[in-house]
Amino acid sequence: MGSLYNRRIVHNTVGVDPESASALWVLMMAQPVLRASGHNKKHTFFTDSYYTRPSLAKLLLQVTDGNATIIGTIKMTHLKQANRTGLLAAVEVLKKDTVTRGTWVLLQVYDEDGTTVMDKTGIIVYKDKRPVCFFTNNLLQTPQDKYMSCKDVRAVRCVHGLAPLKRWIGDKSLMPTTLMAPAIVVAYNRYMNLVNRFDQL
Repeated sequence: MGSLYNRRIVHNTVGVDPESASALWVLMMAQPVLRASGHNKKHTFFTDSYYTRPSLAKLLLQVTDGNATIIGTIKMTHLKQANRTGLLAAVEVLKKDTVTRGTWVLLQVYDEDGTTVMDKTGIIVYKDKRPVCFFTNNLLQTPQDKYMSCKDVRAVRCVHGLAPLKRWIGDKSLMPTTLMAPAIVVAYNRYMNLVNRFDQL
């Protein structure tokens, strides 16, 4: 990993500290991508909120020449103020009892300068039992508005459409209810559940 570190990490333009844990994580994730060939070269990494950071996702995308993206839950503390303000507002709206489960919004993500919108990157705030925040730079296209409702067909297109997600709703449910959720959220639930199961075993 030494040559890759010297060529792409030490003087990176993203703003990731070359001596940080994020730099090490990027190097570790880049290895299988750079060694792959053909259609196997495209990778999507599923991360929990401990690892997910916009700067890490952007650097990983650069280091792998656009072949590696991230989908993961994200903490408010891993976001710059320009992104945190809109996210806090979205979470407060979805917390309301009048908002039904399965409702979601898509937010633009701003670069380190706080004004440039990151390409094909967004934050999905999805209401499950409580609002859950997902970050991804694996959208089909860049969100056109700062805040996009789940009723907006453009937002649905950005998140690769909708897919069924089974959830237990209510205390007396005999069968899980099927909700239509962003494909990004469904993919995260599927693959992170496998990772968590593997960790338990």
